[in-house]
Amino acid sequence: MKAPLFLNAAVRSVQWQDLRELTFVQTVRALLLSAPWLAVSLALAGNDQYGAAIPFSIVFFMAGLRQTHDGFHAKLGLSVRWTHAFLFVFSLLMVVPLHAVRWIHLRHHAHPLAENDVEGMCAGMSWWQALLAGPYFSLRMIFEVLAFGNRGTRIWIALELTAILGMVGLAAWLGWGWLRYQVAVMILGNSLTGFVAVWMVHRGCDPNHLFARTQRSWLINTLTLNNFFHLEHHLFPAVASCNLPELARRLDEVLPTAAPVIGLPRTNTENQPAPWRLRTLYDIQILEDTLRQPLPDRSSTMESP
Repeated sequence: MKAPLFLNAAVRSVQWQDLRELTFVQTVRALLLSAPWLAVSLALAGNDQYGAAIPFSIVFFMAGLRQTHDGFHAKLGLSVRWTHAFLFVFSLLMVVPLHAVRWIHLRHHAHPLAENDVEGMCAGMSWWQALLAGPYFSLRMIFEVLAFGNRGTRIWIALELTAILGMVGLAAWLGWGWLRYQVAVMILGNSLTGFVAVWMVHRGCDPNHLFARTQRSWLINTLTLNNFFHLEHHLFPAVASCNLPELARRLDEVLPTAAPVIGLPRTNTENQPAPWRLRTLYDIQILEDTLRQPLPDRSSTMESP
């Protein structure tokens, strides 16, 4: 059963179909988004400048999260075969079997924050519990898919794990500092995904109503490469990450009373901007109350997201 938010008349009225397809430029950018950051981080690590490499590795990891996430939803502008290949390559670069993450993530979309939602396990924890649970969270995803995933997914995971273990063994045997660095920093990054990619965007949410958070700070959205437009993504998963800012703008137009809660100025009766109230990811009670009120149906002909 869908949460009421999916059936909200104002949400259903949002025009989103034109945001599904990528232009050629958007496709190229989606595929190469993380490449410069990876190249610089490995070049610095190759010269034993590990401290200087870390900021570039952080951006590479955030960009990789966005790219692979778009890959999970087939929004990279690639065919199915090449999307699987892309995820395999990034499994090596990010040192995690991404076909396992993909299977868990798609189930998360089907039942967000439900009892059997492995991806959502950190959402109900405190911040420090989500941090500590990070390594277990990554391992649990892998074992869950190996136990319950389909045969094709398990084969991909086996290939990815074999390649990752081979790369780790190569790093240890050859003693390449840059490769050891990449393995270590990506393992650390994966241990933080339960906090960054789950807790921060689902903390305190209601699985039966407002099940995800969003963000309207241009600075935070720039630094996180649009990864925090999470409510928008859950409502319209067919929209690629590069088009989420436009989708967020359209949502704000049909839910103006909720705008202050997610960081936008709301116009008053004189059509003058109201003061900013940057509550963004941290307070969703007003938005929940707003969405629970009956709203006018602005389009009775739109498809359900």
